[in-house]
Amino acid sequence: MHRLRCHDCDKYLMENLPFISSASNRVSKVLERSILDLRKEMSITAVANYFGLNWHTVKNLEKKHLRKKYDNISLRGVTAIGIDEVHMGEKIGNKGYLTIVRDLYNGASLFVGRGKSGDTLNEFTAQLKRSKVQIQFIAVDLAPSFTS
Repeated sequence: MHRLRCHDCDKYLMENLPFISSASNRVSKVLERSILDLRKEMSITAVANYFGLNWHTVKNLEKKHLRKKYDNISLRGVTAIGIDEVHMGEKIGNKGYLTIVRDLYNGASLFVGRGKSGDTLNEFTAQLKRSKVQIQFIAVDLAPSFTS
């Protein structure tokens, strides 16, 4: 890949190569697909060693794939949800809490938000309104953040 400079605006850009999935990625689409296919059967370390890549390269490809795959989760057919918070450690911010919303029938995670206040669910609430699903049951603990 070559870094190119625009003479008009003086900005630097990466050369556009059709076999590379993004300018920031230095892995071809074919290699990316192979890595993701092998990840179903092998650990991150094993895949990285197999291809002679850095562990972080494989991990970042997988994270990118999962973000894309789970960016828009369908709420179609959801009638019962469970809401709970879990402490994951101070590193994630908001005092280390995540609020998780799950489908009570199939166990699918529908939403994960940082924090444990009622405001954390605003994004999920908006998504529920847009999807027009009819929630019949909600299971939630009696934490002050959800009862006030």
